[in-house]
Amino acid sequence: MTIRHLDGDAFAVDIRNHTVIVDQRSTTVAERGPTPVELFVASLAACAAYYAHRYLEDCGQPDQGLTVECDWLMRAGTPHAVGSVRLRVTTGAPIPAELRPGLLDAIDGCTVQNSIRPPLPAVSVELDTRRMASAGT
Repeated sequence: MTIRHLDGDAFAVDIRNHTVIVDQRSTTVAERGPTPVELFVASLAACAAYYAHRYLEDCGQPDQGLTVECDWLMRAGTPHAVGSVRLRVTTGAPIPAELRPGLLDAIDGCTVQNSIRPPLPAVSVELDTRRMASAGT
């Protein structure tokens, strides 16, 4: 995965054979894509949708019309972080009561959600000073 600066606050996120544009919200210039935080929250919701779909499919339940709506709030203060996320899963057909706990468990097992629970993933940052020096910075 590679992230390239485009212009202003916009970046191209190259993932395998796909490119996603991320940008920051603006009232003065046209936005070119979601913010990185919106993309993060969307990843969580999309992962939940996938796990719900797989569970329903494995149980032989139709999931036509499956949707996940998502609301989220930023945490107050610093450091800036997402403080809460609420997912609302709607299925295209009624789900039998005995399958609902399993559906919630499946959604709870989402890889993205597991990645923001303890133990948290280690994130390291390194500077490529050779490129910085050759760029004159």
